[in-house]
Amino acid sequence: MRPTVPVIPGNTAIEKVHPLHVIDELATTKRFHLGEDICSGGYVGPSWFRIISGVAKRCVTLSSGRQQIVDLVLPGDIFAHPANERGALGVEAATDVTSVAIYPCSRLRRVGDVLAASLSAEVACASARRYQAHIHILGRATALGKTGAFISALAERSARESGQPAVQVTLPVSRYDMADYLSLSVETVSRTLTELKQRRLIAFLTPRTINIVDNEALATCGDAQFGPSEWQGHHSSLSPVGASPAKTARRMASASL
Repeated sequence: MRPTVPVIPGNTAIEKVHPLHVIDELATTKRFHLGEDICSGGYVGPSWFRIISGVAKRCVTLSSGRQQIVDLVLPGDIFAHPANERGALGVEAATDVTSVAIYPCSRLRRVGDVLAASLSAEVACASARRYQAHIHILGRATALGKTGAFISALAERSARESGQPAVQVTLPVSRYDMADYLSLSVETVSRTLTELKQRRLIAFLTPRTINIVDNEALATCGDAQFGPSEWQGHHSSLSPVGASPAKTARRMASASL
């Protein structure tokens, strides 16, 4: 069962059932500040991590020194990390305060082999779903498509967890981190957000809070078959058959964001 924590950095809402709830008594909780390394705490053996509030980013540093974010880990998400393994992805807090539950795998023998194996599979699948969603977003042909798919995925996740249609979303990270996640420049991200606003697909309530005006169009904007001048008039007339691939793509992108 998926957790129901809203996509809001620093959220302190009471959590409902999450995949690792059966071993919560084995976990320790720690708070990290912006830029702090989450996985370098001297843990003995590999560990599992669950974000309670805030956001973490899994990233690799390229030879140029630039950081490439390969995974955004939001409240309720879980991931595994090996201890002291050379070349492992770095994991940093991406918000001012990020609260994390840490489950040392060495303690799992207390819960039995069958349950431990089941939980291991859940942790692996959770990361795989997020990577699949990221690949789908990066596969969009244009910066407009990538940015629109990212925001739409956040809206879908918020709707899934709250049980209500997502009218607003809060961008979970800065525009610089968003640019790294989408493999774009920060200037391109800013221009693209402005274009989405001009197309009346989104509206800004604050620099980080977005009102979703047309989520169906947002999820498919920038598709190759639609030029800038064609899109405004075409998206509202999509037939149910034509809309189905868009919905399918949106579900894939939002599966684990």
